[in-house]
Amino acid sequence: LRRACGLPSPAGIAEARPYVYRSSLFGREDDMRRIKPRVLQARSGRGAVVLLGGESGVGKTRLATEIGLYAASMDVAVVTGHCAEPTDGRAAGAPLEALLPLLRVIADRCLEGGAEATARLLGDRGAVLAAFERSLAGVPGVDAWPELPRLEPHGARRRLFAALFDTMVALAGTNGLLVV
Repeated sequence: LRRACGLPSPAGIAEARPYVYRSSLFGREDDMRRIKPRVLQARSGRGAVVLLGGESGVGKTRLATEIGLYAASMDVAVVTGHCAEPTDGRAAGAPLEALLPLLRVIADRCLEGGAEATARLLGDRGAVLAAFERSLAGVPGVDAWPELPRLEPHGARRRLFAALFDTMVALAGTNGLLVV
């Protein structure tokens, strides 16, 4: 801040060096070697699932970040989700909480691409997913969505998962999709 304002540093305090590098991934080369082909597989239209597990602090998040960077360098769409800790009055693992960022990306793409993008990415499934992510209710073409019939809980859950699956396939398009 002093340098930005043109003020000298106090005597005896060295100038801070800018952060010019990112530390390398250490000890996960074998994991990366095993996972990279899965990213290429997804990019070529063949889905894959990779689950990362381990104790707290072993580097799962860092590995997922590196995989995401690799996927992005291959023009694979990368969406990161998360689940928040439960709080008073709010249950943990609310339906679709981890996938809300994915639904927001879809809403953004629909807003950018207009009704044609909405039809391609959401089709008739938009009303199902808009019940969970309100930004989808404002995308172009929303008026073309059919009225949703009421279903018993099992049927509604099946309809939701089918809508999610088909929408993720549509978003994956020709270059794939990585959901972290």
